[in-house]
Amino acid sequence: MASKTQITIDDLRQYRSRKFEIMSISEEIKAAYFPIKTASGNGSNGSTPGDPTAAAFHHIETLRNKATRLQKRNDLVNLWLETCEDSELAAICRLHYCVGKTWSETGSMLGFAGITVRAKANKYFEI
Repeated sequence: MASKTQITIDDLRQYRSRKFEIMSISEEIKAAYFPIKTASGNGSNGSTPGDPTAAAFHHIETLRNKATRLQKRNDLVNLWLETCEDSELAAICRLHYCVGKTWSETGSMLGFAGITVRAKANKYFEI
């Protein structure tokens, strides 16, 4: 009944937040490219510690690494959802945690009361 991939309830709870953070990191990376200014009038040749272009590229690399780590966590959630043998549980988790529906909306979409779908998710994750 359980998926071979193991996730925690916190992985699910953070799914949407990680998606939004990845999007914001992408926007920050775009902003870091324009404009990239070099030091003006201080004799910087691109290898001095104060080189703003090098600093910008270092910052971009740091952001890319963070986005990659966040995406790997979300990929585990997606893999769990894809391999979960309980389709009802997967639908509950997808609608509530990934799409952002309330428990009531999730239950209504699946033909149950909100408290019922919440109890099923809680039981699986032993909350």
